[in-house]
Amino acid sequence: AYVAWPSQLLGSAPPAVLSIVCPDLREMVGTGLGEWVYRSSIRKAGLVDALTEPIRDGLVRSGVAVERIRVSSGSFVDTTRFAPVRRKEPWVVFSGRFVEEKNPLLFIEACALVRSRLRTRLPGLRFFVIGDGPLRSKVEAAVAQEGLSSSVEVGWRDDVEQILGRAQLFLSLQRTDNYPSQALLEAMACECAVVATDVGQTERLVDGGVGLRVDATPTAVAEAVAQLLENPARTAQMGRRGRQRVMAAHSTDAYLDYVESVYADMAGGSPVITKTVAYASRFTSHASRS
Repeated sequence: AYVAWPSQLLGSAPPAVLSIVCPDLREMVGTGLGEWVYRSSIRKAGLVDALTEPIRDGLVRSGVAVERIRVSSGSFVDTTRFAPVRRKEPWVVFSGRFVEEKNPLLFIEACALVRSRLRTRLPGLRFFVIGDGPLRSKVEAAVAQEGLSSSVEVGWRDDVEQILGRAQLFLSLQRTDNYPSQALLEAMACECAVVATDVGQTERLVDGGVGLRVDATPTAVAEAVAQLLENPARTAQMGRRGRQRVMAAHSTDAYLDYVESVYADMAGGSPVITKTVAYASRFTSHASRS
């Protein structure tokens, strides 16, 4: 937006699609001049790609014409990279930035309750807190304080798909919304059943078919985790349904169909531009997989 804005201001910019992924623009770009430039660029963009309906509604309230906004199906996952392995383990995973919104400390509190309840019945029980961020020292301190150091791994991993592929459960504990969490979609693609906080539009991804939605308390989260770990057949079925859902609505090809439709709309149906965008997006997708 910042790069395009000067040429937009001069009227020399080509038609552009501007993508908005955050409900609160101030949270994304700050206040002052940055926000003013960003909002100006939004108004001058050919079309605006909004990640969710609430983002679209906020843009409409700020003066963007609704007919200039397109809403995506959320996000997408490389389902060849993120895939399950044959044998699942009693592993419980959190993956995300260590910030207040993601609730990593709630995960640790719930893990302590689950371990106390199941450690004798599930000797292979392990917990992974994958990520990094400003709360890392507090996360590590909480792990030590709860006596979980031997069963909890903390920190970023480049092979997150291998952990998710073997894990039975994924916890998405965001405070305001778990939709359309990239980490959640990756876990579902790996056939992890889900325990998620019941906030925002979480129900769009997590229902009784793929997991459990709970209150954001250690007891509620731990109870849901224990229920699923104690019933591996039910958990496996939820995991399979989760991957099916991702394959149907959040695969790379499904998202590319959406991207192509946006650029086709902006180009006014021009076959040359539409075919160019289609070729470029498909080529990039296949190249990245290779």
